[in-house]
Amino acid sequence: MWQIVSRRPTVEEYVELRRSVGWPSPDVDRCSRALMASAYAVVGVTGEGAPVGMGRLVGDGAAYLFMVDVVVSPEVQGLGLSGALTDALAAWAADSGAGHVALAAAPDVVAFYARRGFALDESSYMRQVGSR
Repeated sequence: MWQIVSRRPTVEEYVELRRSVGWPSPDVDRCSRALMASAYAVVGVTGEGAPVGMGRLVGDGAAYLFMVDVVVSPEVQGLGLSGALTDALAAWAADSGAGHVALAAAPDVVAFYARRGFALDESSYMRQVGSR
């Protein structure tokens, strides 16, 4: 089974977990800077301590938080780890007093996040053209 640990993933864990689900990763320096800038992070680990999931909150530290990098290794998907990671992040966000917690969700996971209290709104997640 697994447990949730309140800590940032290492750069190596971050890159490997993203790779395990087919997500690209920036270079190691950018990954390191991104992880250090996390407001809060959790890692799902096996009884042996192997990382099998992660999630982070980024934001301004006061009013706005954005949930990112919620990833679960394929070998443990469907066992409740995604929900536990998301719930741990949401609980920390609520305790922090942040007034707004947001995330970007692919269409196939909208229902998952809706069960955890998130709702679609009229805004759209956008990025600057040419940015990564």
